[in-house]
Amino acid sequence: MDSKAYGELLRLIDSWVTSIWEKEMKREYKKSLILKESVLAYSFYFHLRKKVENSNKYKKHLYIYSEMPFKSKGDRNFTSDLVILIWDEDTPDPQEILSVLEFKHYDVSHPYAGGIGKDFENLAALKKGVYYRWGDKKLKKLLKAKKAYFLYLVDEGDIKFCPDFELRKKALQEDGYCKFLFGYGEQGRFTRDS
Repeated sequence: MDSKAYGELLRLIDSWVTSIWEKEMKREYKKSLILKESVLAYSFYFHLRKKVENSNKYKKHLYIYSEMPFKSKGDRNFTSDLVILIWDEDTPDPQEILSVLEFKHYDVSHPYAGGIGKDFENLAALKKGVYYRWGDKKLKKLLKAKKAYFLYLVDEGDIKFCPDFELRKKALQEDGYCKFLFGYGEQGRFTRDS
């Protein structure tokens, strides 16, 4: 796939992610269908899967992996909530990581939450490059995520980050790598970070 096709595909995925967040997740939250972080991720996966299946041009090339395991350059093992890959079904390993999505859902904003820090570390590692199938010592291919998304939903109040997380957030946003999407449940607002 050439760089023009990659660009087109990344823009399409970005429109899908944004649309699902701003329309489908908002609608499902309003109906009280999103009660926990895992439900948020699974519901998002369902809507994303439908978008891929309806895309005749790309459905044979895209694979969505939930809780995908990785090993970072520093030998740290971790998983990511959702990963969109190019994966030829005839090969044992993915060819490219197109997008990675991390989800958070709290009752109120937790500016110092350890889970947020861990997700920020995962997104940074994926930008630098990771190895898939962390238990496989033979795998030498380094995979780098082209785009990342941090989707954060709170039931009440505003979303806030501690000063350290704000700095890490800005670092993730450099070069347009990570897009932050916020949901304010009680306010009925599902939006992009301004």
